[in-house]
Amino acid sequence: MSRIRIVTAWGVAISVLAMLAGVSSAADTKLKATMSGTQEKPKGDPDGTGSAVLTLKARQVCYVITVRKAGSTFAAGHVHAGKKGVAGPVFINLFTKPKKLNNGRLSGCSPTAKAADIAKVKAKPGGYYVNIHNAKYPAGAIRGQLTK
Repeated sequence: MSRIRIVTAWGVAISVLAMLAGVSSAADTKLKATMSGTQEKPKGDPDGTGSAVLTLKARQVCYVITVRKAGSTFAAGHVHAGKKGVAGPVFINLFTKPKKLNNGRLSGCSPTAKAADIAKVKAKPGGYYVNIHNAKYPAGAIRGQLTK
């Protein structure tokens, strides 16, 4: 193969990879939530507040959760199925091992999640909420309904 063909083939390959990377990130969806203990059902931390930004990818959910006055170590974080004011079942695990705040934040990416579950949250974010759990409030310290 001549050098011109090799260089052309490499150029085409790089262009295709760049295009695929752009398509993948374009499919990501960002959702947010304003969190508080007063939203948690049955009862969360009355002083706790925070916010969450979730990035829903094809098979994973990445998160940045800012926390104020709700403790510094959290046992778990989830996306639950449930409308505002209603406690619902865990739908997607964000984290299930204890995490400490780092500069007032929790961040990371979920273990692999089902693409169909992520698609459901993308389609109707208001039917889901994000919450985090600590030792004092094992059913949930703070919670917020997801919005676009």
